[in-house]
Amino acid sequence: MLVCNWNRSTPTLMATVLAAFHHPVIMRDVPDAEWRGRMAVNKVPNIGGLPISDGDRVVCLDLDTIVKDDLFRIFDDDFDVAYTSRPVPNPAYPVNAGVWAFRCNERTRRFLRWYRQQVIEPTWKPLIGLQRLRGSFGRTDIFPDQDVLCACAIHGFPFGIRALDIGPKWNWFASDSCPNPREAYRQRASLCRVLHFKGQFKPLMIEPEMDWPPRIELEITLRCNLACPTCNRHCNAYGDLSDSDMTLDQIRRFVRDVQTSGRRYEYIAALGGEPTLHPQFAEVMEILHEGLVAKGYAQRLRIISNGVLPIPESVLDLCPEVVTSDHETKPHYEAFIAPKDTGQERALCSVLRNCGISLSAYGYAPCGPGAAIARLFGLKGFMRKSLPANPGEFGDLEPLCELCQRGAKSPPMLPMGAKATFSESYQTALEAYNAAPPQYDRY
Repeated sequence: MLVCNWNRSTPTLMATVLAAFHHPVIMRDVPDAEWRGRMAVNKVPNIGGLPISDGDRVVCLDLDTIVKDDLFRIFDDDFDVAYTSRPVPNPAYPVNAGVWAFRCNERTRRFLRWYRQQVIEPTWKPLIGLQRLRGSFGRTDIFPDQDVLCACAIHGFPFGIRALDIGPKWNWFASDSCPNPREAYRQRASLCRVLHFKGQFKPLMIEPEMDWPPRIELEITLRCNLACPTCNRHCNAYGDLSDSDMTLDQIRRFVRDVQTSGRRYEYIAALGGEPTLHPQFAEVMEILHEGLVAKGYAQRLRIISNGVLPIPESVLDLCPEVVTSDHETKPHYEAFIAPKDTGQERALCSVLRNCGISLSAYGYAPCGPGAAIARLFGLKGFMRKSLPANPGEFGDLEPLCELCQRGAKSPPMLPMGAKATFSESYQTALEAYNAAPPQYDRY
């Protein structure tokens, strides 16, 4: 469950959150009178209204964070309350309250009641002493919730609470004096599980390297039983697809890549082409499940299919999440019109953020549409043979983006039943491809 407290939310913002989070969402629009100067005060008291029961696990985090791992891995350790110490140790004020967690039980219920009371009207002498030193006593605008956790970390938690410092990997942020915060966040993007963009560093959140989602798309085959003119994988548009199937050895190598990296992924998506046409589709899914999901490297698997062919029950037992594409039932953007040919203005592309990197039989690419463009145009630099930490490892993505409508403003839509059209760059590339199909090393 996700609980959002915000002030003056908009329908667009609410729709974005609902679309991005695949679990129940409680949205609380806090009135101006309760928000101004009291934003931090609202966080803890509102926890009391959550529909939680003994055994439930709750993570509390600020919204200026990017989550890089499954938050509930915090509960791999045994504790009642977990808190995050600062990246630069500060014995006098050791905790940042941007991320903390608790298990619901009798001890934590007593603690939360006390916590809420101390935030609103402090009576605990260690807390009052800390706040007087900081100049925050009697104020509701200087993180009183954080004051309580700091005092507890220094003087001990009440009510027999078993507390655990889970460290800054779950709440990493650059200090105000950091000489190069952008580079610091980039270096931590693949190492820490939560990045916290405080104060002046909030604009860095929108940079693609920070927002790289823990997802990978596996193009296990480019075979397809349809010929959609808007296919951004270019299936059945040109060339021989007989060598596009990923082998079982390649799938096992990918599993080893992930395990060696130590990264955790929200999901691994199997797609194509039409993934069910892979001659060893069931074996592929079994290897992915046993090597990644069962061992905790991926939360789940996802199948992206056109929905025409049946999926074996044995596969659905491992992967019940099936997303059906709809390229034949509604208009889509033109896949073979290059923005650099049309002079279109550029827009922020959502593919990296929403889909993650791509792996095919020919290697890793920054994204699925980019992989197809790289194959057609012979851009071998975008066919890596090792698992990237983030899309920034590919360098400048402009050679792909200038050929893709996903990053263009007002992309032309292909009407239902119409044939694909090709701009000059695609016409030239297709002629060269058909005259002498390029040969690529396999992953």
